[in-house]
Amino acid sequence: METIKSNKAIEKDIQHYLRELSAALHNQDLSLVQDAKFDAESHFRAALLESSNKANPMLDIIQDYGTPQVIAQHYCDMELTVDLAFNGRKEYQSNVQSGSIFSILKDTAAFKALIYYFISFPLSMVYIAWVLLVGLSSAVASLVLIGIPVFIFFINSMRYFSLFEGRLIEPLLGERMPRRPKFLHNLSQFKSLKGVIALIKNRENWTSILYLLLQLPLSLLYFTIFVLPAVFSILLFLSPVIDPLINTINPSLSIDINWYWLPISTPLSLIGLMLSLHAAKTIGKLHARFAKSMLVSI
Repeated sequence: METIKSNKAIEKDIQHYLRELSAALHNQDLSLVQDAKFDAESHFRAALLESSNKANPMLDIIQDYGTPQVIAQHYCDMELTVDLAFNGRKEYQSNVQSGSIFSILKDTAAFKALIYYFISFPLSMVYIAWVLLVGLSSAVASLVLIGIPVFIFFINSMRYFSLFEGRLIEPLLGERMPRRPKFLHNLSQFKSLKGVIALIKNRENWTSILYLLLQLPLSLLYFTIFVLPAVFSILLFLSPVIDPLINTINPSLSIDINWYWLPISTPLSLIGLMLSLHAAKTIGKLHARFAKSMLVSI
């Protein structure tokens, strides 16, 4: 009985530390808070297995790791360093954004957004296949108990799908996303009905599933209104030059747009490309915020 009390007390100490860490990071990005909590909890649970202080192991572990306030400051400093290394100075970014109308053509953020839309379309098919084939089938099979282990596995997989999607969004859409998954510290709880019910009632799991389902129509829409017009604009820009060259090499191939269309095709293609890039960048920011609201919680 004493061991059970000790384990409960240790668990209470861990959760108390994590709450204090969250409070110390209250004005920081939620993704940073999730990363900090994951690192702290991972360290605590690994250190508990090696601790020689059986009476009060958390006391020594916290002393070695650092107080919540110290750790919070460390993560804030590290975040500034990483942000500066990857994103550069704010002054330079503002100069790029406040340039001429053609500045969008050298804005890497807009092209990264197009890359995200291009990648997200095939990925969305994988997402929805996973949800429908594994999630839905295991949920139905759970009604007769045999599908419960698979359904638990499916629900837990949402942590890694969320992490994977976040690792795409951060470099391509510029929104800070978690770099660690949500911590899952007690697998044994899923052996009981109470633990399974708690897993099912977890809001983040269901918002992640909903996000994966919505990705297919959203990515199809993005691909249609951003990627295809951008590709068409680039082809329109290149065709008056490339088509005659191809025809010279192989006369059997007809010329779709000849060189004398350059005065018309060039401005039209540039306008189309710039509109696509502006829209892709703007919607990309909105999508990143939407994804964060669905995939991140503390």
